[in-house]
Amino acid sequence: MGSAELDRHDPSNGEPTVKVSILFAAQADGVADLKLYGRLAEQQSCRLWIGQSLLVESHQLFAALAGSGMSIDVGISVAIAPLRTPYDAAVQARSLAKLMRRSVSVAYGIGTPAFAETLNAAAVSTPGSFTSEYVRDVKSLVNGAGINSEGPNPVRLYPMDAPSVEIGCGLLRPRMAVKAGAVADFVVTWLTPKSYLHNVLMPELQRGADSENRERPRVVAILQCAIAAETRNPVQLSYVGYSGHLQQPHYRDMFAKAGAVLTGEIANDVRATLKTGIFAYGSASEIADEIRTYADIGVDEVVLNMVGVAAVEGHQAAIDDMKQVMDCLESRTTTGAKNE
Repeated sequence: MGSAELDRHDPSNGEPTVKVSILFAAQADGVADLKLYGRLAEQQSCRLWIGQSLLVESHQLFAALAGSGMSIDVGISVAIAPLRTPYDAAVQARSLAKLMRRSVSVAYGIGTPAFAETLNAAAVSTPGSFTSEYVRDVKSLVNGAGINSEGPNPVRLYPMDAPSVEIGCGLLRPRMAVKAGAVADFVVTWLTPKSYLHNVLMPELQRGADSENRERPRVVAILQCAIAAETRNPVQLSYVGYSGHLQQPHYRDMFAKAGAVLTGEIANDVRATLKTGIFAYGSASEIADEIRTYADIGVDEVVLNMVGVAAVEGHQAAIDDMKQVMDCLESRTTTGAKNE
């Protein structure tokens, strides 16, 4: 068992654990850098995630990995829903699962409101409803039920055997949590303080699931992190990693609800958000400790995001950090099993 494929409950002591995966956090103009992360995912038997690439498209990047002979679980978070119809989204996701010969997870969101408005030629007045309805349609298609299946013009995918496709959405605010709980297979959080996830989003996610008498969607948390070193500054790594997000109203609203005092001066805002615990910075062992705490609040998968390290020092440095953290987790699991 690779370090990233931990069961929901650790067999050595019965305590909850969490899967660990990795993220390629860059806009890709080719597949060479992504292959480096793909090889680590192969070694660790973990899922490789990527965001929406507006250079070489995300599904095609993963298809190129499959064509090179790799067979790994992959995920896209978040894919910008207005870029494609639900039918095309379902075809793309299922095709990728077929080519990769492994499971595929795709989470959708609207991106920025301005971008969504441009793509739709009109404002998306209710982003939560738009996303949840989109997820419902894509799920229905990949599961074979189709859209308008009871009406005069049903729309279905042509039958084809393929590995499982998991359909979800990005999660940032409480209203979306309720809607996602009612329909999504999984949700993904980004830049979300753990306390806010636990105290605000998780109860609303469960409320949405209860409203449809279904299980709560799987929760995937993307965690920005870096192994501490004398040559590294966590504020600098955070600034290059997510300062652009802090200029978006929906992220600022989320951080305000999480207790961060934002002034509009980006450098100060980065420091303020660091105080909410969104960036795990320390030794491999300390980061592993932080990852374990996510299991305690019900998170099912933590995705290592070394975007700051990759931007400042290159992808290989980010991969080295990821491997150290996962090796540390694996060592603890193995030691626990031996001590039974």
